[in-house]
Amino acid sequence: MYFDERTQCYLHRVHYDFDEQRGILIMGRSSCTDMSGAIRLFEAIDPGVRLIETFAENVPDTIYRKHTERFGGWRAYSPRNQAA
Repeated sequence: MYFDERTQCYLHRVHYDFDEQRGILIMGRSSCTDMSGAIRLFEAIDPGVRLIETFAENVPDTIYRKHTERFGGWRAYSPRNQAA
């Protein structure tokens, strides 16, 4: 495991799909990430990133979705309430 200063959590894996503009963070159990840090991490990989999903081990944790600036930019959702 690796502690990432940007995300403020321990990371197991980082995945990015350039076709879907979708990032995935796999964190340690009971971890949560800093939203702005997760966005910075994936925007450094691809400034066009549109969706970030985080998992605490194998448990879905949070979905970050980029909306148009008109609709508020990035927003966080619970995976239990929002289909990715």
